[in-house]
Amino acid sequence: NYIKSKIKPLKNMNEDDLFIFDDDNLLLKRIANVYVCKKESFSVKNNLAICYLKDDLIYYKNESILDVKTLKLNGIHNYKNIMASIIILKHLNIESDKISMIKQFESLQHRLEFFKTSNYPSTVFINDSKSTSPYALYEAVNLVKSKYNNKEIILLVGGKKEDVNYSLFDKVNNLVYKVYAFGEIASLIKYANMRFKNLSVLINYLKNSKLSNKVILFSPGAPSLDEFKNYEERGEYFKNSFIYKTI
Repeated sequence: NYIKSKIKPLKNMNEDDLFIFDDDNLLLKRIANVYVCKKESFSVKNNLAICYLKDDLIYYKNESILDVKTLKLNGIHNYKNIMASIIILKHLNIESDKISMIKQFESLQHRLEFFKTSNYPSTVFINDSKSTSPYALYEAVNLVKSKYNNKEIILLVGGKKEDVNYSLFDKVNNLVYKVYAFGEIASLIKYANMRFKNLSVLINYLKNSKLSNKVILFSPGAPSLDEFKNYEERGEYFKNSFIYKTI
């Protein structure tokens, strides 16, 4: 039903309309073949797409537009959103140098928000409280691993238990140094090095640990409602537990 509702607009498109889609999504590629509108795709894997990522550069029709290393928005999901936007901007005849202003865009709070604290100057803290599903956690770990491959990553996961597939939690185990689990789902995290009753107990443990030259990734992978009103409150609690400065 979700897919049917999403493709309804395509049924009303004609040959002059433009369908922009993710070339890395097999289902969307199949759907695109059905309709007779104009089509332009973006991809982080396929250099044959109209807009693609190669060697940290985003290209549109083989023209280099942006270096992702200069972006404040991190993550493959952000790169894909940017590529979709570039296609739109190009069709609006916006010049490439103006498109590069995307470099100034910053992420919203609680979405892979990087900060440091004076108590641990060599350690990077990442507040990703918006991560409320195993998939979001998986994406966050892969991004942080690619960015800080030379540091030990401590992953903090936990929250309210839901009827979802937690197998993605197991796949990140080999990508991080340690996994600390808290809250309702702590008992479900098979490879957790330590389990804590709640986030408060976990943070107290961290504050009394040796954290030099580490990356602390707070990407819960579950809803916050077992302890907090929402993910924003959870993220603020995590940040305010330390004296932090956003980086």
